[in-house]
Amino acid sequence: MRRRTFLTSTLASLGLSFLPGQPARAAAGGRRLVFVMLRGGADALSLVSPAGAAATTLAQWRPTLALAGGISLSPDLQAHPAMAPLVTSAGLANLTFVLHAGGVSDTRSHFDQQHRIETGDTGGAASRGFLASVALAAGLQTCAVHRTAPRSLAGANPLVLSDPARLLAGYSDTGVKPGWSRAKRLAMYQVAAGEAGDARVDALARQALASGDVLASELGGETLATLTSRHGYLASSGFAGRLALAARLAATSLAPSLMAVEGGQPWDTHTSQSTNNASAATGLYASVKDLATNLAAFRADLISRGLWSSTVVVVMSEFGRTVKENASAGTDHGRGGLMMLMGGPVRAFGSAGYLGRPRWSLPSPIDGSTALELVHDYRVVMAEILEHHLLLPAATVNAAFWGQLGGSGYLNVLA
Repeated sequence: MRRRTFLTSTLASLGLSFLPGQPARAAAGGRRLVFVMLRGGADALSLVSPAGAAATTLAQWRPTLALAGGISLSPDLQAHPAMAPLVTSAGLANLTFVLHAGGVSDTRSHFDQQHRIETGDTGGAASRGFLASVALAAGLQTCAVHRTAPRSLAGANPLVLSDPARLLAGYSDTGVKPGWSRAKRLAMYQVAAGEAGDARVDALARQALASGDVLASELGGETLATLTSRHGYLASSGFAGRLALAARLAATSLAPSLMAVEGGQPWDTHTSQSTNNASAATGLYASVKDLATNLAAFRADLISRGLWSSTVVVVMSEFGRTVKENASAGTDHGRGGLMMLMGGPVRAFGSAGYLGRPRWSLPSPIDGSTALELVHDYRVVMAEILEHHLLLPAATVNAAFWGQLGGSGYLNVLA
């Protein structure tokens, strides 16, 4: 196998983003952003639902799916009961919701909207991820906790890790090859005959190898089982493993500033949505429980590592779902959705100074395809976090979103 073939396939599995000739670094003060994508179109009206008179109105359109037994957030809002681990009185201090948020493109295709959101390009033509653009401009270290690099980090050569044990097994272009020693991997990186001028590829390769050395040394014998055995993670959940590994990676000397974590729960609830069925093994209730329980554990994990005050977590989906339930006791692709933000620097929802909408605005009249209004461009929320939390120049942030931010004001999501 040619060295170039090996590198092309493996640098996406083990490496760090950096500018040519300039090692990647951590953001000022060790600050980090964790971006969690819920793929499938999560039903925002079930995660955080109207309360009071608006709840009665919604129940007319959702006779089997209207939220029951919700947790009061305000006179106008209630959270899904499975969100209980996350929306405790202490947790609410650094938790906020951006209602009517999402991508401004009115497409209801999962893949098309995910692409537009993760690249930050409303036109859908860009291929580089918005987090990658930031990383390349600012020289920040990046990390993806999943099997492959997500689109949000495309173009930045991110560190990708799904299990600490894979570091010791080695990589190949077709998957893991147990027994591939560090020496053998190093030999694959070395300059071959006739390739002496290929300095940039070799630099990437050696950066990747150095990163692997750091992680192999600092993670030691830790496994996903040991990482999820503390702080209340659901040990059987893939999402738990990804969050626990993200917390551990954040505590290594690599200290990635931009981290992307896949949710992995099933959110495309066209049939049998099961909003209120706590005993269902699948469906929305099970997904919300997995999401909230493990995010609460992630919060406890970061607190225990002294990283909570320097971390902002953004959770979002590509779009919300229709206001009215369909004939299959589910909901279809919508538009306006929900962003959930948590972390030490995050302003509490409804607190003084927060400029997001305090309640859902339900459309009228509606039919089976009516979606929630899109009010807040998710990119404006992300731009505020990138500029005011990671302390990046406004010009860098605007360029990451292809100069499309316009003049929209920030919502003051940070305290």
